[in-house]
Amino acid sequence: MTRVALLPSAYPPALGGVEELTRHLALALVDAGDEVEVWTPHGDDAEPETVEVRDDLIVRRFPMPLPAVKWSSLYRSATIGPRTLFSLRNAVDAFRPDALHVVCFGPNGVYATALARFAGLPLVVSLQGETVMDDSDIFETSRVLRRALRRGLRAAAAVTGCSAFTLADAERRFGLAPGRGVVVPNGVDLDEIHSGGEDEAGDIRSTGSDGPEEPDHLRAAGRPYVLALGRVVPKKGFDLLLEAYAGIDESNSLEDDRAILLPEDPDASAMRLRTELKRLTGVEIAVIVTDTFGRPWRDGLTEVCLGIAGMDAMLDLRGTTDLGGRELHHTVIAIADELACAAGLLMPKAGATPAVL
Repeated sequence: MTRVALLPSAYPPALGGVEELTRHLALALVDAGDEVEVWTPHGDDAEPETVEVRDDLIVRRFPMPLPAVKWSSLYRSATIGPRTLFSLRNAVDAFRPDALHVVCFGPNGVYATALARFAGLPLVVSLQGETVMDDSDIFETSRVLRRALRRGLRAAAAVTGCSAFTLADAERRFGLAPGRGVVVPNGVDLDEIHSGGEDEAGDIRSTGSDGPEEPDHLRAAGRPYVLALGRVVPKKGFDLLLEAYAGIDESNSLEDDRAILLPEDPDASAMRLRTELKRLTGVEIAVIVTDTFGRPWRDGLTEVCLGIAGMDAMLDLRGTTDLGGRELHHTVIAIADELACAAGLLMPKAGATPAVL
């Protein structure tokens, strides 16, 4: 049995990915026979330390102020910060964890790094894209957090990241030794969720009976489907997730329960087509690989360029002038997407038209 103190940047009842990730991690560790407590920051540094039980887990919430340019922030960090570290040390003495695990580095990571040093405990840091996906770009504006993350990564006994991209950013900007981090993807096992029998599946579907019923075609197919909740903002990547799902389609696959996926490398596919067309015809032409595209916050579908070879995807008009003689500073036309849309008008959905010249 291992005792683990999880220190996430936030925890339920707050809503968010890190909150749910940490909750599921804690419950999974308990199911595996480990003991877990959650130590997390209060949303308001003025709040005192509190202790509660959620999901049969002890959850301790601490004020974790950090110094900033404002006098009030400096005062809070100088007066409240030492008391928080003392309370955390008392929590260590009471729970006696074998490791401290930071989930999403923020003020929680700053205090955990100091606590690990004072208590002589191993530190695990799990990066969740906070260095590149924070709404307020906190790691761009806070020198304290930048320095603290570098110290935390150096001190950590183990570092994980939700993606290779996240770890690469930590290597490039925050001193993580190349190859030291391990990718541990987030998500759920759909096979595990749907492994029960009909009675269990029925119980799952009936949860929240006031909500909409499962669509008939999904119930009949007996296959899993995904409901994703998130904010459609550029920083969080949810818009990219929607666009990616929009490119996975069963239409025109000619077989039941078979989906057509996007090419692994659309530009390479376009180049192979261009090379083969030149071999067959002796003519060099540009090739654009397109797909139907649904856009967040917009009704209707359009075509979009997935891959391109033999021409520029953009038409840069910066430096030219408009009709009134004013210089254009930002106008870059997505000409490949516009050509894809034009081609789509000539390719009926059921017409089996492979290409338009």
